[in-house]
Amino acid sequence: MTEEDSGYAWPDDPADGDGYDQPGFIRLTILYVAPFLLLLLFPALAWLGLLPMAASMRWTVYPPHRRRLAWIYSACGLISVAPLVLALAT
Repeated sequence: MTEEDSGYAWPDDPADGDGYDQPGFIRLTILYVAPFLLLLLFPALAWLGLLPMAASMRWTVYPPHRRRLAWIYSACGLISVAPLVLALAT
């Protein structure tokens, strides 16, 4: 079976009109750095922004980066909420 017959390959370019724009280098840098910066600057309140932003990644980011960014935002948000959960548990 040749690669052309296989339907499992990643597309090179998104189809026109599919609603996704490919982010540039600066936008990707901001998207990858923002959760860590929020976690450092506002450790107790970062989850208020990070967890909703993780859910919005589905509609705002091109697919190759979508899953990684959602995991990063979710993990940083859960790290931010962990002290609050520990304080409530004790």
